Amino acid sequence: MKIINQSIGLILTISLLFLGCKKKDDSSFSQYNYWSCHQKVSWDSLKIKETLLGEWLWEFSICAWPGCKIDKETNKGISVIFKTNNSLEVKENGRIIRTSQWKVVKQTDQEYYIDTEPFESMLYGGILFCVKKLAFNASGTDIGCEYFKKME
Repeated sequence: MKIINQSIGLILTISLLFLGCKKKDDSSFSQYNYWSCHQKVSWDSLKIKETLLGEWLWEFSICAWPGCKIDKETNKGISVIFKTNNSLEVKENGRIIRTSQWKVVKQTDQEYYIDTEPFESMLYGGILFCVKKLAFNASGTDIGCEYFKKME
């Protein structure tokens, strides 16, 4: 009987350890984390442009509605290259699929966005930087947000 109780105790302990190691659910992500990080820098149009330059790999998107799940599949393999001549390339798995012209536009004293011609929907929304991460925050329009990481 003692062996059975010890076995049950061991099984319960191991089960609790596995439950404690469960991967955190990404659905709790918030763009507010980016906002506070972004506000640590004094931004202007030139600094936004300089920071955008280079290649950014799409990571995920999330809609603006409560309870939305993070989408890590729709644009998987998509990257955007911002060039100094105000052109950009959208690539899918390394192959150019679209090109556009872009410029930084000041929306308020603290908010900037980019205007693209032709329009590039995944680059719509207020720009938020956090270290080597970039968000296009369109949650105020119920569209959602697109998140990228800087390629080195």
